[in-house]
Amino acid sequence: PRGALVLIMHSCEVPRGNYWGKEMAKKSVDTVSSQDYLGVLCYTYSPGGANWEVPLDLCTNKAAIKAKIDRMQNGDMPDFAATMEMAYKELTSGRGKDAAQRHVIILSDGDAQGPSPALVAKYVESKITVSTIGIGWGYHVQEPTLMSIANRTGGKYYAARNPKQLPQIFSKESQVVRRPLIIE
Repeated sequence: PRGALVLIMHSCEVPRGNYWGKEMAKKSVDTVSSQDYLGVLCYTYSPGGANWEVPLDLCTNKAAIKAKIDRMQNGDMPDFAATMEMAYKELTSGRGKDAAQRHVIILSDGDAQGPSPALVAKYVESKITVSTIGIGWGYHVQEPTLMSIANRTGGKYYAARNPKQLPQIFSKESQVVRRPLIIE
C-alpha cells in the first residue's frame, strides 16, 4: 500500500526560514519510499497565490523533486485555507486518493489565518492527519492556530525553537505515511 505526504511550506518570515524549509522538504523526500506520493505546496507572489511547487506524485525521481524544491520561492501565506483545500482535493479525488495513509505537514510561524471548521471537518472525515511545526527560534510563533489544526485532525504539534530540531521532526513525521502500512 502507498502512503501520501503533502508538505505545506510557510517559513519565509523566520531568518533563514526558507533555507530550512527547503532542507526539510528534501529530508522528507529521502524519508518516503519511491512507492509513496509526495507533494509540496507553498504561497508564492509570482504567479501569485497557493501553488503546487512539487505536484503530488510518486516519489520515484528524487533528484528531480529536490531540484524543484531548491527553486521554490516561499511567500508570506495569508491563510491556510487555500493550500489545505488544494491538499485535500488531491488527497481525496486526485493522485493521492488510493493512498492507504494520507498525511500533511505544515511548517509555519502560524500567523496565517486558520482554516474553516468545515475544512478541518473534511480532513477528519477523510482520515487525513495534519501535523504542524511552529518555526521560529527566539521569535513569535502563533501557536494556537497550529495546535488547533494538529489536535483536531489527529496530528501532532511541534514547537521548533532551534533549527537543529527540524531534521528529527521531519524524519519522524514523514515516516507517518509508512508506519501504519508496515503494521498492516
